[in-house]
Amino acid sequence: MKKILSFLLFLSFTIALYPQVNENKVGFELGKGLNIQLDNGMHLFNIGGYLQMDATYSKYASEPGENRFGIQRGLFNIGGDYYHDKFGFMLQLDFADPYPLLDAWMSYKPVKWLKLSAGQKQSLAGPRSMLYDDQALNLGNRSLVNQTFFETGRELGLFVETRNKLGSVGIDLGVSVTSGDGRNSFGSSSTDFDLGGANYSARATLYPLGFFTGQNDLRGADFAREKIVKIALGVGYSYNDGVSNPIGQGHGDFILYDSTGTAAYPDYQKLSVDLLLKYRGFSFLAEYVNAVGNDLQNLYTAPSTNSKLQPKQIADYLRLGNGFTVETGYLFKNKWAVDLRYSTVCPEWDEKNALIEKASEYTAGISKYIIDNRLKLQLAGTYFDLPEDITNSHNWQAQFLVHVVF
Repeated sequence: MKKILSFLLFLSFTIALYPQVNENKVGFELGKGLNIQLDNGMHLFNIGGYLQMDATYSKYASEPGENRFGIQRGLFNIGGDYYHDKFGFMLQLDFADPYPLLDAWMSYKPVKWLKLSAGQKQSLAGPRSMLYDDQALNLGNRSLVNQTFFETGRELGLFVETRNKLGSVGIDLGVSVTSGDGRNSFGSSSTDFDLGGANYSARATLYPLGFFTGQNDLRGADFAREKIVKIALGVGYSYNDGVSNPIGQGHGDFILYDSTGTAAYPDYQKLSVDLLLKYRGFSFLAEYVNAVGNDLQNLYTAPSTNSKLQPKQIADYLRLGNGFTVETGYLFKNKWAVDLRYSTVCPEWDEKNALIEKASEYTAGISKYIIDNRLKLQLAGTYFDLPEDITNSHNWQAQFLVHVVF
C-alpha cells in the first residue's frame, strides 16, 4: 500500500513538472468568423467577411425610375494577433470594388496603451464615422459629407495610436505620416508612381465620462445600451503636401505647373470635429468637416507664364468647402431600430466649374437586427436636395438591404 501511495505521489509530482501540451482551438461563430487559437490562446487567427446585398429604386424629377439589384459590399478579411496581442496584422478586400484592396497592415504594441502600425489602413484625420467599419454603420451608405471629402479614407504609411486614462477621463491620440495619395498609393505597376509629398495627420478624442463599453464607440448603434451617458469629443486634422487628386485619395488626376514649367501641386488640408453620445440604446452623432487649399501662389494650368491659376479657380481641381452631418437613432430592446440622418455640403466658392456644389441629403431608416449586428434587414429612404443643373442624379431613393457579417 505504501509503495502504491509513493508511486502515485511520484507520478503526480512528475505530471505537475512535465510541460503541458499546448491546446489549439478552432471555432466558427456568425459575426466573429473562423477563429483559430494556438498555444493556449497565445496566438489568434481570424477569417471573416461582410456581405451587403441591396435592392434600390431611384427617381429623379420627371425621368423614369431606375431599379438596381446587387452586392454593394463584399468584404473578406484575414487578421491575427501574436504573443498575446503584441503583434498583429490585417488584410481586407472588397470584391464589390474594382480596386479591392482596403486594408493591409502590421502592428506592434510595445506596451498595452501604445500601438505602432505600418501599411494601408483607415486615416486618422476623418470624423468619427470614418473610423467605423462598413458593417458598423447604422445606414447602408456613408453620408454625403464623407463621400465628398473622404471616400474610402484609406492611407498608406506609418501610424502611431495611444489610449490612456486620466482619472475617469479617457484620451485617444494618434498621428500618422502617409504617402499622400490614399489607398493603392503607387498604382498598378512600377511606372505608376507617387506624386506630390506626404500627408501628415493627427487625431485626438476626449471621453469626459470615461471610455465606452468595449468597441461601442466604433459602431453606429448602441448595442451595449450604455448604462450611463457616454460622450466622445474628437478632432482630426491632415495636411497633404502636394496633391494631384481632388481629395488626396489618388494621383495623376490633374497636373499644375510652376513658373518654370515644372510640375507643381497645391497643398490640401482638412479639419474635422465630431461629437458622439450614447445612452441606453439612444445614439447621437454630429460631424463637421472643412477642406481648404494652400500654397496656391505661382501655380499655372499649363507650362506657360500666361496661364496663371486664378485664386478661385483652384475649386475646379480640389474639393473645397464645408460639410455637416447629424445622425441620431434608437435601438429598441427587441432589436428593432430607427435612424435619421441629415448631411449637407457647401462649396468654398460658387464657381461654375467647381467640383462641389451645395447639396443636402435627408435619410430615414428602419432596421431589424436579427442576430445583433451580424444579420440585419433594413428599409431606408433618402431625399436629395441637389443643384438644378445636376441632371444625372436622383431626387429620392428607396433601399432595402440585407447585411450579413460572418
